[in-house]
Formats: sequence, structure tokens, C-alpha cells
Amino acid sequence: MSKYYDISELLSYNKILNFIIGQRGGGKTFNAKKWCINDFLKKENEFIWVRRYKTEIKQLKRNFWDDIIGANLFPSVEFSIRGDLLFINNKKCGYLVALSSFQNIKSASFPKVNKIIYDEFVPENGQYLTGGCEPEKFLNLMDTVIRDRDNCRAVLIANNIQVSNAYFSYFGIR
Repeated sequence: MSKYYDISELLSYNKILNFIIGQRGGGKTFNAKKWCINDFLKKENEFIWVRRYKTEIKQLKRNFWDDIIGANLFPSVEFSIRGDLLFINNKKCGYLVALSSFQNIKSASFPKVNKIIYDEFVPENGQYLTGGCEPEKFLNLMDTVIRDRDNCRAVLIANNIQVSNAYFSYFGIR
């Protein structure tokens, strides 16, 4: 048994909305990236990687692929980032999106996206987005992406800093 998180059991339940809360450094984010990469390489399905603020997206752009490249799991694959777009072998595979400004993409179409990953959905400082209910903003983002399709899943990832959070309260999860 690996000491790192394996997303495959969670995905086996085939649910639209999935939550992962676990230890820091336990491989949650890394495993979600591997899932996105493998699905793109096999079927060219794209993904959206969500963080709360544009400043977090800016930081992600500096090193989003570093852990994957460092693990050398995909030695013949080229990873790159241009703007807010992620590329594998010079083909667009994903989007970096700040939940705070997702309104900018509300009219966009994402027919090849079948995964939405919201990394760090529980803020360590307890500061959720202002101006409304953050879980509803995330659901609006999901609706923008999914539209009338039934082949898309969202995975929300956080460290186990607090089990009580806005999302669990909103969905009635104990």
C-alpha cells in the first residue's frame, strides 16, 4: 500500500461532485494531475484547474508541472504553460481559472473539458470569496463548463486543516 493518496477509488463511485480532504503532502494534488494527464494522453479530454484568486493562478504558472516533471512518470511528454492555458506535447490540455473571476468565462464553451479540479478549496486562512456564497459560485462555474453534459466530474481538494467549512455546510456534509 502506498503512503500517497490514490484517486482511483474515489472515481470508481462515478459521482459528479467529489471531495478529498487529507494530510498535507499526501499526494492529493499530484494524483489529480496524473489523472488529468493520463486522460488527456488517452482520450484528449481536457481539464480546468481552479484556485480561488488570480494571485494563486499567477503562482501556479511558475511551477504547475514541476512535480510531474520531477517524478519522471511521463519521460517522453512535453509539458508547458502559455498564459492561462496548459499544454501537453504542444496541445492544449487544460485551463487555469480563478474562481474570483470566473464570470469572465461564463459565455465560453468547454466541450472537451470533463474534469474540474478545485485545489485548496478550504482556505487555510478561513477567507472565502466575498460577495455571495462561494459554493454557489463554484456551482455556477460547474454549470458554465458542464452545460447539459453528463460526462464531467469535479474534484475538490484540501488539506485537513478543518473539517468544518463553507462547502460541507452548504451541502450538509458532516
